[in-house]
Amino acid sequence: MLRTTRIALVALFVLAPTLAQAVANHGVPEEPPAAAAGQVLPRPSVPAVGVDLPLTGQPWRLVELAGEPMPDEPAEPHLLFMNNGELIGFGGCNYFFGKYRTDDDGRIIVSSLRATHRQCPESSHQETTLLTSLMLADAVQLADEQLTFLLNGSNLLKLRVAPDFAVAELIKQGGRLKARKTRVHKARSKKKKGAVKSKGAAKAKGSGKKATPKKPVKPRPVAKAPVQSK
Repeated sequence: MLRTTRIALVALFVLAPTLAQAVANHGVPEEPPAAAAGQVLPRPSVPAVGVDLPLTGQPWRLVELAGEPMPDEPAEPHLLFMNNGELIGFGGCNYFFGKYRTDDDGRIIVSSLRATHRQCPESSHQETTLLTSLMLADAVQLADEQLTFLLNGSNLLKLRVAPDFAVAELIKQGGRLKARKTRVHKARSKKKKGAVKSKGAAKAKGSGKKATPKKPVKPRPVAKAPVQSK
């Protein structure tokens, strides 16, 4: 949660030029016109439209980020979209795992990103920009084996199909991150349930009535037998 919040805050500074360019190119979206009685307004269009996007089935290599082409290096960032809506990736230093969903109009939402914690000062800026771009994107466009993530019609990043990339390590690291996330979630749930239970017990104990002390039981007098006269 802390890492995701930090990523979102850094995005305001890292992607500020891109956002400004998007506004300059397309302007601020206007308010939709009010519908007359009984009138159904058309659904707003999306800058990028792609029906049945073939995201899954092959790895993708990052070729452009924030308008800058990526250098051809051994530790190139790659992404893999799974059929079950999970996203696994390598940012150049750290592996990351998250979820995604798309619709028939080319919209995409990436969420719940979690990454490993390796320290790589030379690629930290690149990874932060990559993760924030994935979370900020509102549409995807597929053309010529190239996948473009967009925000308000402006390019955030571009991916290209990488059929020769070995995905075994991506899947392995993604499984570890998923298992770690599950353990953390269970631990938090268990801790929360324990706190609620303790609070309930303390409340019940504090609101209970004080026990009334029992009165001592007096011994019953023993009846004496009558004395017969001789």
